[in-house]
Amino acid sequence: MIESLPQMIRRSPRLACGFLIWLAAFAAVYALLCWAPAIYDDQSYIFKNPLVLGSWPGLKAFFLRGAPGYEPLPLLGHWLLHRLVADRVIFYRLTSLLLHGANALLLWRVYRRFLGNDEFSLWAAALFSLFPAHVEALALSTFKTHLAVAFCAFLIIYLQARAGSRLRTAGCWAAMLAAVFCKESALVLPALAWLTVPPGRKNTRPVLLGLVAIAAAYAALRLVWIPLQVQAAPAGAWTGRLLTAAKLSLWYLRQMLWPDGLCLEHSLTPVLSWRDPQALPLLATAGAVLFLTYKIYRWDRVAGIGLAWAAIALCPFLNLIPYFNYSLVADRYMYLASAGFFLCVGRLAARLSQARPGLKSLIALGLGALAACYCSLGLRQAARFCDPLELWSDAARCAPTNPRAHAALGAECSARGHYAQSVAELRLATELDPAYADPYLDLSVAYTRMGRLEDSLAAARQRVALRPDAAGWLNLGASLMEAGLDEEALVPLKRAAAMNPDDPDATLDLGLCWLDLRRWDDALPLLERAARAPRAAARAWAGLGDLWAGKGDIRRSIACYEGALTRDNAQFTVVHKLARQYLALGDTDKAQGLYDAALSRLDKTLATLRANPAAADPQTSAFALKLRAQLSAGRNKIVRSAGR
Repeated sequence: MIESLPQMIRRSPRLACGFLIWLAAFAAVYALLCWAPAIYDDQSYIFKNPLVLGSWPGLKAFFLRGAPGYEPLPLLGHWLLHRLVADRVIFYRLTSLLLHGANALLLWRVYRRFLGNDEFSLWAAALFSLFPAHVEALALSTFKTHLAVAFCAFLIIYLQARAGSRLRTAGCWAAMLAAVFCKESALVLPALAWLTVPPGRKNTRPVLLGLVAIAAAYAALRLVWIPLQVQAAPAGAWTGRLLTAAKLSLWYLRQMLWPDGLCLEHSLTPVLSWRDPQALPLLATAGAVLFLTYKIYRWDRVAGIGLAWAAIALCPFLNLIPYFNYSLVADRYMYLASAGFFLCVGRLAARLSQARPGLKSLIALGLGALAACYCSLGLRQAARFCDPLELWSDAARCAPTNPRAHAALGAECSARGHYAQSVAELRLATELDPAYADPYLDLSVAYTRMGRLEDSLAAARQRVALRPDAAGWLNLGASLMEAGLDEEALVPLKRAAAMNPDDPDATLDLGLCWLDLRRWDDALPLLERAARAPRAAARAWAGLGDLWAGKGDIRRSIACYEGALTRDNAQFTVVHKLARQYLALGDTDKAQGLYDAALSRLDKTLATLRANPAAADPQTSAFALKLRAQLSAGRNKIVRSAGR
């Protein structure tokens, strides 16, 4: 019988100390991720997803709607989490870290059954939990799917070893059902469960049959009732697929042996045929690895099970069924597979220490050194996720031919005001793949910030031509408004609002367009609705201020402008408008105080830019100086008119 954690701690103070060190290392490595901003898939799949942001759409919207990456349970979980914590990213990170911690503890229990050695089970579980490649799965809440599938897999392996009661059998089936609705890679779990059946246990047959039945039913559901909306890549010959799968398998094996070159994007290319120069060396290496795996299995069955576990878990990510993706490999795909790899590592270490008892301390020291290296690499990778500019710059270096890496880097540069660099990266992304729609949206925004309105409109129209979704129509409408074409902007803005009625940005921009056309009654309800959404509140309150100022209601406009500055005090155009309203009431002191506060904030920004000129974009500095000149002119005009 396996001891519980408190029993083991009371029996062995040394293991208790090791457990505490493990917890401290886990917290030290991953705590940084709680402050990492939302990037990459988190933006589109969570924080800009109508299903997550909107009101309750009903279960059918989650389970019966085909979409790229059919993952209804995580999506439902994010809808609930958004109701509880809104856009506070730290809570999305914490849920991933808690799930990863639960996985490590559950895997520790699984390892103890396989290894029969508490100390090396603890080492193997600690190495799994600190493996640097897992930082990617923890840094983005969207990738929680990999953590959830792994949890279900570990639970099935743990419960089936203690099978015999209907409750445990039902628990295995429930875990399988949850796993397939988290990510389709869970279809390999029946094979993984069969591989890890304890020797001589015949009462696990109902468990395995139930897992296979659930997998078959899910496959039928996806093929018949729920449409598959995955952009397939050219299928190619089976020889090319198998050779590519071998290449990817060797890449993953090398990363598990030493996780160097961790990156959010990679540039691995497929092997197309036997005539490819990579084919023969690849086959020779793959053959040598298979022979070594066979010898390890013959020498130690548990170590062989660990390697087979890793191979089975990687099968969904070897591009055997081709699908379109700029990166054929990803660090997060190793999550479940690495658990099998570390089972092999723990078993080999335990066998070696049994064969050579005098080496036990040296083996433990080596495992400790490996864990320390993992902590160092993991901390460095976690720090990258805290700085998206560094993260995407690194990704563009790792994958120079990957359009998505350059597009994301360009978007981040644009967000920081580095518009010239942004345009260069975004244009490179469109040159690498002219059919890639995402860069055109950010390119349109960057051109607008640079004052190149014709280029902005051209990029916005190209985005809609490639992908006519709500984001594209919204961007086109905003670009037309910037160009002063408000009447023309109404059509795309109405389409964006109709396609995504819960998006506050679409509601706000349509309201502002009506406002520019002086259609007060059409603008008012839209601006009031947008003002209730935190993301759009500052601009919406400013728009309401303009509306009441246009209607001649000075006091209402003042209240709205003050509300806008309370939510975002960097809206310097609102400062001018509010100052004019104060002057209309004869309150020059308030108007001057408003300018003084704005100048003080802007001077701090300029001081920061001067302190770090290498990181400051010249256009940003020039724009800040222009704003300061405008604010100073407004303040001086008040002083002169007051005779001060």
